[in-house]
Amino acid sequence: MIKIPRHITRTFIQKHPELTFIYSQDVARKGAFGQAAHCVSEPNCYPVSTCWKMCRSSAYFQDSQACEILRQLTLDLKNVPRDKPIILFPKIGEGFSRMKEFAPNMYQWLMNQLDTIKSKDYEFDYSSQ
Repeated sequence: MIKIPRHITRTFIQKHPELTFIYSQDVARKGAFGQAAHCVSEPNCYPVSTCWKMCRSSAYFQDSQACEILRQLTLDLKNVPRDKPIILFPKIGEGFSRMKEFAPNMYQWLMNQLDTIKSKDYEFDYSSQ
């Protein structure tokens, strides 16, 4: 069982090149908040889009945009290599992007896809700092 700290840092990511991490980011690839900021530019980290851009002015995904969203998510998922264990950052689509709230059908589709590719052999260590 792979133990992942509850707060994933850039240091942890760099110490574990044998793992692939998936985090959420905007389609524009300009915004990364919270733990996702530790992933940007790391070679073993891959973004999945959860909003159009990280701003509050109509940048959220909506289920009515399903065709465009599915096109982007399919491309994002295609870019994730499958040769190492895949670790998902917690709460993808539930933070600033509010995908779970504003595009619940697309959020569920993404979660189903991620569930099929993520490693089944990891758990978060909530006792870690």
